[in-house]
Amino acid sequence: MDVIVAGSIIGGNLLNIEEVIKVSEENGVDWIHLDIMDGNFVPNITFGLQIVESIRKKTSLPIDIHLMVLNPEKYKEFAKFCEMITFHIEVTHFPIRIIELMKSVNSKVKVGIAVNPATNIDFLENLEGYIDNVLVMTVEPGFAGQKFIPNTLNKIEKVKKMTDLWKNKIFISVDGGINEENYKLVLGRGANYIVCASYLYNDYSKIKEKIQKIKNKN
Repeated sequence: MDVIVAGSIIGGNLLNIEEVIKVSEENGVDWIHLDIMDGNFVPNITFGLQIVESIRKKTSLPIDIHLMVLNPEKYKEFAKFCEMITFHIEVTHFPIRIIELMKSVNSKVKVGIAVNPATNIDFLENLEGYIDNVLVMTVEPGFAGQKFIPNTLNKIEKVKKMTDLWKNKIFISVDGGINEENYKLVLGRGANYIVCASYLYNDYSKIKEKIQKIKNKN
């Protein structure tokens, strides 16, 4: 599977989201990544449903929604406006129920599970065939610009080994603190979907160059 680079627009100029989307499209970003925060599971609050719907109308790029929320079932309508939606395993004992709920709203949507740095991944053994993405958080969720947690490299490798045995091939995505110093490390452990926020958008003139480096693993 080729490496996919998703632009997490929270790392761009949120006073001009349309501009962030435009530079993403013009410079080779593969997916738009939207962090939905509820002020409960994580301290911050970001985008509501109307903003997500507006972003959907402004781009033809696939949209990846990351729900950092306590009750993902209440956010099922977000699935109408994206190609993939991911929720945290830490907030539910019934992940399959939530997966099926999301697909009942949008039968074509891909569904993923996110795991925090300190969360065990044994639950994945029971989700083969249900999920399309495992999002390994490489920082504690909730804030952009945090420092990458090195111990998460082992988790990426474990997810890779486990899911390599599955019949369906999935995204192994990473999110948090990705930069020049560590993207090769996460790719080397098996990640194939890289979410970048501050690293990608801190200088719009270098977005294309950074994406090419990640994709070429150099």
